Amino acid sequence: MKSDDFKNDGLHQPITKESFSKPKYTLSRERSVELWLKGKDEWNLWMKNHPDTYVDFNHVNFTPDSLASVAPDEDLAIHGKHHRYLKTISFKGYIFNGGADFTGATFPSPTHFDDARFEGSTEFSGVVFGSDAGFSNTIFNSNANFSNVEFQGTVVFDDTHFASTTLFTSATFECMAYFPCATFNLATDFSHAEFDGGTHFKGARFYCELVNFNDIKSTDTFNFDDAITDQIQKLSFKGSTFDKDFIIDGNFNCIPDLRGTKLNHHTELSDLKCNLKREKAIPFTPFLKVVDKLDAEKLCRLKELAEQNKNHDKALMFHADEMRAKRWTKLNTAQSILDLLYSATSNYGQSIMRPLLWLFLSFMLFSSYLVGKSELEMRETLSPAATTSIATMTPFISVSKDARQFGMGQLFKTDIPTNYYLWSYAHASASFVFIFLIGLGLRNRFRI
Repeated sequence: MKSDDFKNDGLHQPITKESFSKPKYTLSRERSVELWLKGKDEWNLWMKNHPDTYVDFNHVNFTPDSLASVAPDEDLAIHGKHHRYLKTISFKGYIFNGGADFTGATFPSPTHFDDARFEGSTEFSGVVFGSDAGFSNTIFNSNANFSNVEFQGTVVFDDTHFASTTLFTSATFECMAYFPCATFNLATDFSHAEFDGGTHFKGARFYCELVNFNDIKSTDTFNFDDAITDQIQKLSFKGSTFDKDFIIDGNFNCIPDLRGTKLNHHTELSDLKCNLKREKAIPFTPFLKVVDKLDAEKLCRLKELAEQNKNHDKALMFHADEMRAKRWTKLNTAQSILDLLYSATSNYGQSIMRPLLWLFLSFMLFSSYLVGKSELEMRETLSPAATTSIATMTPFISVSKDARQFGMGQLFKTDIPTNYYLWSYAHASASFVFIFLIGLGLRNRFRI
């Protein structure tokens, strides 16, 4: 099922007062448990005949004795017919056409919500899953709240669709947590969550603008790669702690915020691509400034992490974007102009070709000036003009002094042209800068 199936159908709007409108039907805890015990077919038939039904499993403990105390009329069924069934708690394929409240519920056995469908707001806050839990192909067509949930076993959200706001704040994942190909729409919040097993968001699809992992704690590998992330406008891991490998990649239209993170192991940033958002600094000019002034600090942190992991290419890229983010904001006008020139001539030391082309342009301009000022025919001036231009570019080579004198003698038999020394100094100074930038580019390219 594609994410487009969850858009523009009136079910995927931000949280409003209307989101919590009173349902048409309400089932008490006793009636909810009784109907669940009758099985999926009876449950779904009821939901079909009673649309917009709110079900209440608030603080229900899914053990035979506890269920019998909630639904005493089903005591025989619970301890007889359903006794073996309760070794696995199944809501597989169940349809919830209104709100569902599982707040504080306890699931001591392996629990399955695979292929279930929730049309109204769903509350799992404070739930304890004492064993493995599965939500594969589950659809949440409204708000889903998993705040303070405790997953004591492996939990799988494979191809799960969260069509509205999704909260996992302060949730605890004691074992593996899988979110492969899960789809998140609107805001997604995992802040203050704890991940004690491996965590995988491989192939997850984020069609939301805000994704929040602030202050999470991960004691095992945290994998955030191969995800669709180009619609995220803000991704934050600020203040989080990662004790094992942290892998993040993808194309982001924002700068991931890793400020204040504590990383005790390898951080993989090789395939991380960030788009620095900028706008016109001055109307009707090509000058751009950053939209979010905090991007410079975020990029500085990414640069530090790349340097710590000896990824020099990425460190250079983050440094370049960091300087662009500071231009016209943290840098004054003079500094911004110098920064702009540095970017244009060498892409902040990342390019060898740019300064090489600028050096060739300076050589051609000065050679043209010498040809134009010489009294000789053009064909006779090309070689001495080129010789003089190259000698002016490379005064540090011993032969350059004699070559320059020879070239000048060939070009100008009598007087040296007016302003010759001014143009010579300009050419020599520019050439020195471009040669330095070529050397910088070579050093950065082949840095060990």
